Amino acid sequence: MGAILGGVALILLGQWIGNPEALANPNDPFAAFRALANILYVSGVAVMLTGVGWTLQTWARA
Repeated sequence: MGAILGGVALILLGQWIGNPEALANPNDPFAAFRALANILYVSGVAVMLTGVGWTLQTWARA
């Protein structure tokens, strides 16, 4: 699940770099920061889920 969300975050980042107006309103000076914050949020959740999955898998072997 974490890897899937990580992939989604990378897709969003690529979308934002390729076409900034798709994720951010050019008339709002803070829209780019909100778009970047959302991408970082998805990335953070992906990292946490990957860590939890890795931990559970490691504990299952013990």
